[in-house]
Amino acid sequence: MNILLLMNFKIIPNGEDLKHSQLTDYNIRFFAPGCIEKGYKCCNKTLFSYIGGFPYYGMDITLDSAPNPLIDKFDLYIYDDSFKCVQMIENAIERQNEKLSFIPPHGVPYGTTHFILTHNKVPYIHLQCSRAKRMGTLKAEYITPKSFYWYLSICKTFSLYGCKTIKNNIYKIISNPEKTSPKTLCIIDDYKGYYGFYNIASQIIDDLYDGYEGIYLTDEQYEDEEENKINGNSSKPYLFVWDLKRTDQKHWTHRVEYIKKNFDDNTTLIIYGSSQDVNTLFEKFKELLKLIPAKNRWSTEPYSIIEKVYCEISRQSDEAIMPNYENFEYLYKYYSSIKE
Repeated sequence: MNILLLMNFKIIPNGEDLKHSQLTDYNIRFFAPGCIEKGYKCCNKTLFSYIGGFPYYGMDITLDSAPNPLIDKFDLYIYDDSFKCVQMIENAIERQNEKLSFIPPHGVPYGTTHFILTHNKVPYIHLQCSRAKRMGTLKAEYITPKSFYWYLSICKTFSLYGCKTIKNNIYKIISNPEKTSPKTLCIIDDYKGYYGFYNIASQIIDDLYDGYEGIYLTDEQYEDEEENKINGNSSKPYLFVWDLKRTDQKHWTHRVEYIKKNFDDNTTLIIYGSSQDVNTLFEKFKELLKLIPAKNRWSTEPYSIIEKVYCEISRQSDEAIMPNYENFEYLYKYYSSIKE
């Protein structure tokens, strides 16, 4: 006897139609050093936890159903105020009712913390709270591909300090398929630390101009025009990158002439430097001022109080200074007392 078995299959793109566990309850609380309540599991050991003396946060998460360990994997990414990821807790949610404990970002319970809960490596839920010893309400929202938080692990620029406006500009471009990256862009950065200037420009280039053929207009390549020769047969677009901090002003005229000669439909121009250098350049070469409209001149912003604390903690870490919670508390109070 022959049996004809008919089965209907539905193709589900990227698993988007698969059922997710839904968030039903969530809360966060502050635990002073040595005062963690029973039932909270410390999922991620960090240097701060090994040293001791730091406060903890306790997060309660309840789903409408228990995760299936065979098909569900929930990881929790913890970000500081500026969306820099400082911790990742793997397999954070393994039960329907989960209680997690972890040290605040950078060891200091101030500012704002962002949490991204991923389901099978896809951004799923964004949680946010104001950080203090008396904690604010934990807010939650589901993440869609149109959300800013969808791109946190994709865009390198989003983890930089002092770049709030720049991050919003980039988000408006990458989240809108009808928008294109600026053909001319001026990046103005007055931060004088190690991670200023080139770091910011390189992150923006990676986020907005991936796949471009780079031509770097600096003094190091001033005498080597072969390095800067455009190949007319190349199918890739070209990106002129001019670092004013690495170009002597006596060479500016030569660089402007080079840009005027080679800038066309297949090229894009990025200029970056301090506000003083940029203003001097535009005053001397009005044609560049017209080439780069005001909306395409992006400036970094002064570091917030908490960002200054983070930077000092990072500097101390680079100098192998042992982390200390009392010292971090002092840093926060010190920077809070300084009037700009």
